[in-house]
Amino acid sequence: MSDVVIKPGRENGEPQLPDAGLLCINPGEAALAVSLAKELQGTRHFLYNSNLSQIPASEQAGPFFVAGPSVGAPMAVLTLEKLVALGAKRIIVYGWCGALTTRGHTGDILLPTWALSEEGTSDHYPV
Repeated sequence: MSDVVIKPGRENGEPQLPDAGLLCINPGEAALAVSLAKELQGTRHFLYNSNLSQIPASEQAGPFFVAGPSVGAPMAVLTLEKLVALGAKRIIVYGWCGALTTRGHTGDILLPTWALSEEGTSDHYPV
């Protein structure tokens, strides 16, 4: 028996995504990203409760996608799984959160090297 909770796939009519893209967790940043994608002639798709825009290649950059919002661990995992099923290979997850220590300051970048999870979703994904 497999430990995988679901096995997402690409359905008829769903887009084939470029390799690289951005997943914005918070609604404000996701709305801004989708708005900017529209200015770049992005093609918009439905993705659960999120938006998904594909941006064509330009002289400055290759094609990429923007998705979001995806608030909360279960929705983030569901969205990430679907993005991978649609062809994504490199996904930058962009979001922000509160702090549990005074060592961090507004604007600091956090690159976690380990985590302790108690939210109920991560136990289904082997390390």
